[in-house]
Amino acid sequence: MCENVVIDGIAVRNPSYSQNGDGLDLESCKNAIVVNSSFDVGDDGICIKSGKDEDGRRRGMPTENVIIDNCKVFKGHGGFVVGSEMSGGVKNISALNFRNPKTYG
Repeated sequence: MCENVVIDGIAVRNPSYSQNGDGLDLESCKNAIVVNSSFDVGDDGICIKSGKDEDGRRRGMPTENVIIDNCKVFKGHGGFVVGSEMSGGVKNISALNFRNPKTYG
């Protein structure tokens, strides 16, 4: 539930066998930029969320106005994922220039 978030040039690593080992979860955030970062994780690299079940619906805060650009995902179940906790909704998300360096160099 943050506003005006800038994440630039981070490297997130956790074991590939870790359960619920997301690299970055943006939940009910507004105006976020994630750029020039890498993720080598056990679950999702970057995940967009907005609350779970009744609490999320009551809060009613979508994740909105997010730009994700020039990020690399080495391992993970998903590089860029929307969900699974989406009770508040999502709006205006842009994900550009994602790469898997093992596939594309």
